[in-house]
Amino acid sequence: MFREILVRLLNDVKGAQWAIVVAGDGVPVDASSEAGVLSAETLAAEYALFVRACQRVLAKTAGGELQGFELLTDRGKVVLETLTPEYFLLMGLESQGYTGQARFEILRARSLLERELVV
Repeated sequence: MFREILVRLLNDVKGAQWAIVVAGDGVPVDASSEAGVLSAETLAAEYALFVRACQRVLAKTAGGELQGFELLTDRGKVVLETLTPEYFLLMGLESQGYTGQARFEILRARSLLERELVV
C-alpha cells in the first residue's frame, strides 16, 4: 500500500522525483522514484541523522515538535513531513518543483500513510 501512495504522490506533484517513508532509525519503510534517481537507504539514513539533530536543537531551545521542513539547494528541493513521532516522509523535487503542492499532497495522503504505519 505504501508504494501505491508514494507513486500517486509522485504523479500528483509537479517536479517530484522521489518519495520515501522513513523510520526514525533511518531505515526506509518504502520508496518510489523515477528510474535511477534514488538510493533510498542512503537518503533515509542521512536524513534521519539530520532530523534527529533538528529534534535535539528544538528540545534544547523549547522550539516545539518538528512538524516538517523544506530544504532548498542549487540542485533541487527536499520536503520532509512527520507522519508519527517515529516516522517521516521525504520527497525530492527538481529545482522548479512546487513545494507548496508537495506539502499539500503529502498532507492529503497523511491519514492513509499513518493507517498503514499502525497496522
